[in-house]
Amino acid sequence: LPEPRTSRSIADFVTGIVAKAFKTNGDMASLGLPASLSSYDRDVFDDCTKLQSFSISSSNTKYKVVDGVLYSKDGKTLIRYPIAKSGTSFTVPSTVTTIGYSAFYKNANLTKVVMNSPVAVIDEYAFDASHLTAIDIPSSVTTVKKYAFGSINGTISKVTIRVPDTTVDSTAFSGDTITDLCFGGYSDDWNSSSWKTALTDKYTNIHYWYWVSNGKLLEYFGYSTGFAVPSGVT
Repeated sequence: LPEPRTSRSIADFVTGIVAKAFKTNGDMASLGLPASLSSYDRDVFDDCTKLQSFSISSSNTKYKVVDGVLYSKDGKTLIRYPIAKSGTSFTVPSTVTTIGYSAFYKNANLTKVVMNSPVAVIDEYAFDASHLTAIDIPSSVTTVKKYAFGSINGTISKVTIRVPDTTVDSTAFSGDTITDLCFGGYSDDWNSSSWKTALTDKYTNIHYWYWVSNGKLLEYFGYSTGFAVPSGVT
């Protein structure tokens, strides 16, 4: 039998990659993408369970790779973080506004992904079947699509929501078990939000809900034995 190839490069004349193209390449650790590539099936990398890094020609006009991670050329969409890339923590670059479809799907090593502004969209299956132990939703997020955080492996110790008013699909946290939920908003915000629909029956404890305005703590709903005064309260 031939030896498995852990490194592969796609020929320069290839413009698209179809689904299941890598189904028999389970040992592939690195993948070189050509300058000619202009499209791909969005599930095409799901079978690359040992993939640690992408590379791509700098002359490609649609995509780029930074530290082994695949992005749109303008850096606004994080397309794919390799399933087997090493490291337990990753900070999303400040250029990124969209966490792409299945971007962190099945990643076995990451337990923490730091998302800051200007991330606005967390696309379908973005973190599905990953191993995150904590999730922090920044205030810039406007849309969380279906199964974005679905079927996380293991218990999520804490979910922090910093944006009370946004569009969240009801399946965004499907299959999850959350220990602590922290919602940064007024009670009416929670009761009327799509967060409540998506998270009902998913968490064990709500440590605190609060609303801060002009340095004043206006309301506090506590279901914990202790309370930490939020930053900004004078």
